[in-house]
Amino acid sequence: MTFDAHAGADYTIWLRLKADANSKWNDSVWVQFSDALVDGVGKYQIGSGNGLLVNLATDANATNLNGWGWQNTAYWFTQATTVRFAANGPHTMRVQVREDGVAIDQIVLSPNQYLSSSPGPTGGDATIVIKPLTDVVTYGTDVTTLNGTWTRVADATAAGSSRLSTSDAGVSNTSAALASPVDYFDVTVQAQAGMDYTVWLRLQAEANSKWNDSVWVQFADAFVSGAPAYQIGTTDGLLVNLATDFNATNLNAWGWQNTEYWFAQATTVRFATTGSHTIRVQVREDGVSLDQIVLSPSRYLTSPPGPTGGDGTIVPKP
Repeated sequence: MTFDAHAGADYTIWLRLKADANSKWNDSVWVQFSDALVDGVGKYQIGSGNGLLVNLATDANATNLNGWGWQNTAYWFTQATTVRFAANGPHTMRVQVREDGVAIDQIVLSPNQYLSSSPGPTGGDATIVIKPLTDVVTYGTDVTTLNGTWTRVADATAAGSSRLSTSDAGVSNTSAALASPVDYFDVTVQAQAGMDYTVWLRLQAEANSKWNDSVWVQFADAFVSGAPAYQIGTTDGLLVNLATDFNATNLNAWGWQNTEYWFAQATTVRFATTGSHTIRVQVREDGVSLDQIVLSPSRYLTSPPGPTGGDGTIVPKP
């Protein structure tokens, strides 16, 4: 299986196994990785004869075997069960049969909650570990189609070294979002039903001017308090204005924002279905640039990824 992990973090592995007929002859597997490290050295490598032996029984008599149970080692010798990875991104885990008659339903690699203790007991277990909610992170480089005045500009300070920008032509700001805009882009994201997601954008105003610092954000199917909100195809939009006061004292290159300072708006939305959802960003004031959009159900639910000015934060994709 393929999974994502962060470089340099400790991850402890746990498997939930079940032995056919609760027999100690049916309770073990080998686990390998494409690129795991232990003490800085490659360990349990796919393509080698080295593997992590995971044996559900905790003693020679297999007294603990009783349906499902969690395990990450074998009782008769010492093995490292915590690994690291040298690079961020996708990694591969391989599970091989050691004794046939074994079943498996969950694999957990934990850098925090289960780093030093298992999700459940070694027998009679009923634990279904909830998959963690992850932030939805979009870079400007993920946007494939730009409409109207939006262009792609190389920028070493931006995520993916590219920002989306509209040049300052002195166009007046719009008082509301447009149902059929000309200057906009759409991006598709994956989100879960019924969860609170707070939206954050990293913006930059040309010449650090308050006349170049805002956009409208809309969604295909977002809800606030159970009612449709900021819907594409309407004039309802979330106004995101980087300046935090009338004098725009905070404007200094990149900054994070999800609202404006002069009236209250809901910045947390929900979706009725799990799957693909569309976000639309329209120009409100030309001269604005954008490089990241974050929808966060957890880490940034109540606080932004970075400050409103002088920011250098590139939010890693989960």
